[in-house]
Amino acid sequence: MAAPQNHVGLMGLICVDCLFFFSTQFWPRKAFNVFIATHISWLTILIFAVSIQHASVEAEQSHNHI
Repeated sequence: MAAPQNHVGLMGLICVDCLFFFSTQFWPRKAFNVFIATHISWLTILIFAVSIQHASVEAEQSHNHI
């Protein structure tokens, strides 16, 4: 967990877990506003985390080839 890309990967995992939890049948049926709000916010964070993870992996690979 010391490397920054590990923190970002963990953040991505938490986002996917929350998306899965809020996709269960209860949330869209009983609290659609919560369902929509959580999906918009968690997907935004997930896209951010994936882009940072991808950039850090590419930087590490290019650094190893030099």
